[in-house]
Amino acid sequence: MTEFSFEPELNPKPSPGPIVQTITSPVGKLIWFAPAPGHGVVHVLHCHIDPAHQRRRHGTELFRQMQNQASQFFKSHGFRTRRIVVTVDQKSQIIARAWLSKLGFHHIQTLQNISPGEDALVYLLGQD
Repeated sequence: MTEFSFEPELNPKPSPGPIVQTITSPVGKLIWFAPAPGHGVVHVLHCHIDPAHQRRRHGTELFRQMQNQASQFFKSHGFRTRRIVVTVDQKSQIIARAWLSKLGFHHIQTLQNISPGEDALVYLLGQD
């Protein structure tokens, strides 16, 4: 079983403002952000798996840990997770796009020319 670390530790007492959490495993890292507890929206800011360990479910394990942690956060405020949003580069993140589709995400928007020669794709996973 994979060992995960969480920074900072999720406070069991509700915090009134936004939260940024980092989940780290021996082969990867996922950083997520919730702008307001009452919105039930999570933004995945960063997800990286060491290339030598990709396509071995490590990313999915990190994602599931994030879902559990976000659920605890929102539940402590009397809400639930409603949406998870991820933005990826269109050309350079083909594997990530396939992974997001496998997890049930849907492409909802394209942000053109976010970086030189690259569009960003916004993916959404509804939890309703």
